[in-house]
Amino acid sequence: MAAQASRDQATALAGKARAQFASEIATAQVTYQDAFGRWKRYGSDIAPRSEQLRSTMSYAYQKGGASLLDLLSAERSDNDVRLAGAQAAADTALSIANLKAAFTPSDEKMITHENAK
Repeated sequence: MAAQASRDQATALAGKARAQFASEIATAQVTYQDAFGRWKRYGSDIAPRSEQLRSTMSYAYQKGGASLLDLLSAERSDNDVRLAGAQAAADTALSIANLKAAFTPSDEKMITHENAK
């Protein structure tokens, strides 16, 4: 009976570990897809529009068609977009690292940097 209880407990722990592994992978994949999607949108759509708006506002200011406040607001918005794009790129890189770590076998995770040399 003790052996049966130990086996049942080991089976339950193994099931729990498999479920946790699957959960980590699913979370890492969703995080990656979200971060990569944001990064692509910033690079292909949002940042070019923001740059165009800033450029247009700069031209309008030079020709007297916009106020300094309008120009500064457009420049601040463009800077915010650039910062958000850089953050999306960093989030993408981090999510790739997390995704790779999720797929690394547990005994490889235990290898330290010194042991790997």
